[in-house]
Amino acid sequence: MKRNVCTKLTAVLLAAILIMPTHVIAHAEEFEAADISPEMQTNPEAGTLWNEDGEPSEDPTGSGETEVQEISGAEALEIAEDMSEEDSDLEAEESQPDGSSDYSAASDGTVTIIHNEGYHVPEPEMDDDGLYAIDAYEDLENASGEIIPVVGYEITENTAKGEELLGAGSYPSEYYPTVSTGISSQGGNDTCWAFSAMTSGERYLLTKGLADSVNLSEKHLLYGYYHRSGDVGIPSANYKWYNTIGSFYMAVAAMADLLGAADENKYPYTTDPLSPEEYTDDIAHLEDATFLPNFPTASASWKSDLWNAVIEQIKGNVMENGAVWLSISSAGKHSSTEWYTKWPTKTTTDDNGNTTVTYEDKPQADHAVTVVGWNDEKVIPGAENPGAFYIQNSWGANWGEGGYCWLSYEDASMNNPVAYRMEQSELGKTRDTEVFSHTGTGFCGKVLGSINLTYGVNVFKTDHYVAIDSIGFYTKNANQYEVALITDIPDPTDPISGTVAASAQGTVSDSGFHRVNLDRSVTIEKGDTFAVKVQCRNDAGRNSVTFEGPVSNLRKTVCDPGTSYLYYKGNHYDCATTEKLSNLLISTDYRNICAYAYGNKVKELRISGDVSTATVGDTFPLEAYMEDEQGTEIGVAPTWSSDTEGVTVSDEGFVTVTDTAVTGSVTITAEYTGQIGKYQFNVEVDASADEVSGLRLIGVPGTSLVIGSEDDTDIAGCADVTRNSDGSPELDYLIEETETAYYKIENFHTGLVMTMDEDDGMGNYYVIQDVWNGRDEQLWRILRAEDGFIIMNKKNGTCLAIFEPEGEEYEFIVSNGTSTRTEAVWTITEKTADLSKAKMSVPVSAALINGKATVEPTLTYGYRTLVKGKEYSVSYSNNTKAGTATVTAKGIGYMTGSQKGTFTAVNSAASITSGKVYMIVPVRAPKTTLTVQKGSMLPNTNIYLSTPGTSEAQRFIFTKNSNGTYTITDQKSDFVAGIRNNSTANAAVIETQLDKGSKYQRWTLKKQSDGSYCILNAQTGKALYLIGGKTANGTNVGQYGYSGTLNQRFYLVQSSATAHTYSNTYTIRAAGKTSLALDIVNASKDGGANARIYTYSGGAAQKFRLMYSGNGYYRIMNVNSGKVLGIKGDTNANGANVRQATWMATNGQRWKVVKNSDGSVTLQSALGTALDVYAGSMTPNANVDSWAVNKTTAQKWKLVKVS
Repeated sequence: MKRNVCTKLTAVLLAAILIMPTHVIAHAEEFEAADISPEMQTNPEAGTLWNEDGEPSEDPTGSGETEVQEISGAEALEIAEDMSEEDSDLEAEESQPDGSSDYSAASDGTVTIIHNEGYHVPEPEMDDDGLYAIDAYEDLENASGEIIPVVGYEITENTAKGEELLGAGSYPSEYYPTVSTGISSQGGNDTCWAFSAMTSGERYLLTKGLADSVNLSEKHLLYGYYHRSGDVGIPSANYKWYNTIGSFYMAVAAMADLLGAADENKYPYTTDPLSPEEYTDDIAHLEDATFLPNFPTASASWKSDLWNAVIEQIKGNVMENGAVWLSISSAGKHSSTEWYTKWPTKTTTDDNGNTTVTYEDKPQADHAVTVVGWNDEKVIPGAENPGAFYIQNSWGANWGEGGYCWLSYEDASMNNPVAYRMEQSELGKTRDTEVFSHTGTGFCGKVLGSINLTYGVNVFKTDHYVAIDSIGFYTKNANQYEVALITDIPDPTDPISGTVAASAQGTVSDSGFHRVNLDRSVTIEKGDTFAVKVQCRNDAGRNSVTFEGPVSNLRKTVCDPGTSYLYYKGNHYDCATTEKLSNLLISTDYRNICAYAYGNKVKELRISGDVSTATVGDTFPLEAYMEDEQGTEIGVAPTWSSDTEGVTVSDEGFVTVTDTAVTGSVTITAEYTGQIGKYQFNVEVDASADEVSGLRLIGVPGTSLVIGSEDDTDIAGCADVTRNSDGSPELDYLIEETETAYYKIENFHTGLVMTMDEDDGMGNYYVIQDVWNGRDEQLWRILRAEDGFIIMNKKNGTCLAIFEPEGEEYEFIVSNGTSTRTEAVWTITEKTADLSKAKMSVPVSAALINGKATVEPTLTYGYRTLVKGKEYSVSYSNNTKAGTATVTAKGIGYMTGSQKGTFTAVNSAASITSGKVYMIVPVRAPKTTLTVQKGSMLPNTNIYLSTPGTSEAQRFIFTKNSNGTYTITDQKSDFVAGIRNNSTANAAVIETQLDKGSKYQRWTLKKQSDGSYCILNAQTGKALYLIGGKTANGTNVGQYGYSGTLNQRFYLVQSSATAHTYSNTYTIRAAGKTSLALDIVNASKDGGANARIYTYSGGAAQKFRLMYSGNGYYRIMNVNSGKVLGIKGDTNANGANVRQATWMATNGQRWKVVKNSDGSVTLQSALGTALDVYAGSMTPNANVDSWAVNKTTAQKWKLVKVS
């Protein structure tokens, strides 16, 4: 879209305006404009506002009026005449009525200048979800000469400042090429765009030292671009592939597809066709093409800071890369070497003498040249200021200054600067020879942007094996990028459903084409599908995707289903079948996504490994790799096979020599993509473990000689050889593989192993038996020999031999079959041993855990302890309930026969419940239980072992206290377990005691892994144990420092008995008058003190503890005195007095609590009488006696529990 901005100025200001334009309309790049609200889109220099429609306002002052200042007619005429001279070469002038072409103005006339706004790409139309087009496109309507201009990269204030281009001024005042290339000639063809691209590539290679000399073929680029299959360029009307017009887009597209950049000597600029094989015969590749910010297209910005910022950008790229592609207008320049094109204007003067100067469109470029240097002082005729680029042209060396010329910095036609950067590879040794793309005609400016996550994915299928190492893509401006190579795609409609095999991330600072290396090279197999994902976003977090664009009269694009996907709002849209997305025509206007994959065909299969000799049990890796066309090794996963039975090779290439292998050469073969690779090594065959492991007799072939043990301790000399072969265990050896292919040889009787000892001084080594510690002298390799086995020591490779066996020597063949020795050959004969002859030890008990009780028996054979699981197994019977269980040991392998043993299964509680009753059973004596000696009801009675029965003296109540300790109470006596005399000594006896709350009477429990418990005193920390380690009945229980040994372990077997109902402390109130309580006269502590009822006070003399005394009876102990209530004379006579006395366990001191129907209780003595208030008096101080049970009020009491 083009518009003119009109400004009326006074003539006095005109000269200043011509030097420094006042109206510079800076168009923010489309992507940036999308980030700025309309009210903020302001040009601070020009004062031009963007209105709500995204169009520039005609009112630069904001006042609604055009700025007008008047000057005299004479002054206006003078300035107009100056302008006329300056603009004498303008393309068009409008004649005055009198036919004059000069400016004229009346004395009161004014001069109006109208600037051309230039190209303005409309604001992107964003849909409700944030999707919009941000295209940069070829302006086909304005194509002229040899060049198609590209719109959409124009520099703006925002981009210039963001890239720090304004006022750079950091380059020398003049710069000339440091390298030299040949001057090409395009002849009469319109292919300057291809010549400039190749010249830029040549100069980059020379500048970077990648070539000493180079001449790239323009024909190769042109022919490849216009003769592809699928996407292909179409020459413009009446043109052929070798003479058609073009753009930098086309040059970059061809080079991105690895076309072009071939050797000119092989492919000179002729019209001869190329074969398909010659398409890829190039010697250099494009790595990056930067579409530099373009010159402003608004006339007010001509020669402005923005214009100069582009100049500076070109200089920097010339110095860095050797050249910059640039298009210009060639009109009138063929015969000149100093080029300058002025911005065209036209003038009109009305009848009143008012003059209007209108700046027309920016001059169209029609020719591409190559900038190779500059001189800031170079004066170009017609230009206002000095300064010019040094240009290499493509009109031959006979034109201009040997093919070069000068181009003013102020040439108004300059357009589309591009910097080409070639791959950093030596000429002719390009890194990649393969490219996968669906965009043969490259990027044509179609871009979609979104504020949402958006990315593009191209899907490819290869018909050959290829190693992918880099990804190519385009950007519209500076972007952060993330690219990924995706393989093993299970769902073709979800192109990222596979595995991310390689990736890369980074930032690009400019628009253009970019090729980036992946973090690893990935080999894609023949016939496999893979995908390339490209995601780009700017600093504002906005995403963009580039496309090849629609079919046009210059190119044909093909978009097949399943090849390109646009990810948007959680979906992958197929670009071939998605007709419309929001308001955008995807399948028609956008088509395939611009994403490339680069790599190399994989052609030669090789195998590497570092093993030349292996033996049985050895495992080692092999690696296969293909050497690509560049000579780079790339790992592959072939199909492996072995030509030898007993030698296996895994899918991952690990070779294993199994025990069925035989001596000789082995060949491992790898097959990959029709290529075959082979690897050979020799096998030195060890005896298999099945042949020699287990219980064996080691003897001399053809004789009755066997190796035996001398004095159960050593093997005399090199080997103590005996003729005894009666199968006694002294002659049997247990051979066991402890390292791969190395064995321990253990005497089955002694448990000692065959060990190489010191040198005998004659080059031999004594062999002894020693304790096993795994050193090399105790490890033996057993190799197959012709008549038996060779036993070779690991330490130095010496072999077990008979020391001068009657002057004979034994010959054998070394296992690799290539040499012979005169060493001993041994027979290794399988033997068995009877398990029933072993000594079996069985633990006496085991807890029932999860419903089963198990023990681990110990079996010894001679001095050896047999190994469970290797030499015997165990099974059980009758082990699911408490009682006697059986364990059976049965021989395994060389061990035959079996043995049985018994143990006691105990139902030990898995956890302890407070208030429950338990029997305490020693682990070492499971047929006994802890018992209060002789069932005594008296305190300070020993606790010892006795045979379990039904006695309450064998049952203990476990009560958990608030601090986590337990009180262990004898159920029969209600006395608690404590340490005699509060002793801290080991072996101090455990006894029953009156509970005084002492820590010596409190215990903690430690659960053991076998289901038993250790019972530790809370004060001393010492454990309950069987004194003297004895297990017989009558053995006392004491304390000892905790160690957790079996002697300190006890099973806690829950009893069916229940805790006593009334074991607690009470005040005993008269039911007839509860304000009266049972009381000891005068709170006396003396024996014989009388009992009475008295007014309740809550004192200690009125508190009584009921302590169980067996068979349902309790003793009633006064808390204050510690003495118990009893009937004087222990008689059942009516009226017998009740008083307190020391506990003697008489029937007159034992009371049963009998509940009455009214909630009261009667306390009946073991003599059959009841606790009674004399004469039924319910007055304080009434005496308490005993009387025959009559259930009257005098015999009814209330038990009121107290703490």
